[in-house]
Amino acid sequence: MDIAVLLNGASELSRRYNEPVAEYLRDLGLRRILLSERFIHAKLIVVDDYVILGFHNLTSSSVASRLELSMTIESKSLANALDTLFEHFYSEEERGWMVAAMELWGEIQEPMVLCKFVGIPPAHVVGLYSYATGIRRTTPDLMKIARRIFTLKRLFNVACGIWRTHDTLPRRFLSEPLKEGGSMGQVVDLKPMLKEYYEYMGRDKSGVPRREIIEELGLAKYASKLGIIVK
Repeated sequence: MDIAVLLNGASELSRRYNEPVAEYLRDLGLRRILLSERFIHAKLIVVDDYVILGFHNLTSSSVASRLELSMTIESKSLANALDTLFEHFYSEEERGWMVAAMELWGEIQEPMVLCKFVGIPPAHVVGLYSYATGIRRTTPDLMKIARRIFTLKRLFNVACGIWRTHDTLPRRFLSEPLKEGGSMGQVVDLKPMLKEYYEYMGRDKSGVPRREIIEELGLAKYASKLGIIVK
């Protein structure tokens, strides 16, 4: 049995509560315990193909005396995605791929006119699409469509002169550490994050979509019309 636990360790207060919890779990024999330096608000449990998530804090008072709502979802794809997410936290890699994945998911929600704040599970979104259109799709199918939309937008932006130098954040995000809150003392380390983001999106080091991703998505004729020379 492989048990892994991710705890919030981004602030002094969270470390004060969670460091003893981490030590207790290690005393029980668990070895994969991580106090993340990034703020974590999610409360969830993944067991095989089941995901339990919602508003409950994992405390006795939250379960016994508060009116909260949580749910259990049976979804192998969602469980696998969350396993992957945890592994990236545990290995302390940069988060560029997460930004890319969320952008692509947004490209699914927006054409379907879905509220991003509702948090509809991917499998349900696929079901809604299939019922509404009569066309059977899978989550990878919709993600590929989203990648095509996003890549076409990028090709247009490249034609307008948008390159790597424009893929940045405000100066304060990059150089001015937060003075309080769960992310106190942190700034965005953009360079490695952008590299991982480009790799996930199929772009070269200049931020231009690569030839193979353009051809895979059937966008070569549009790149040609926009006068973009791809490598």
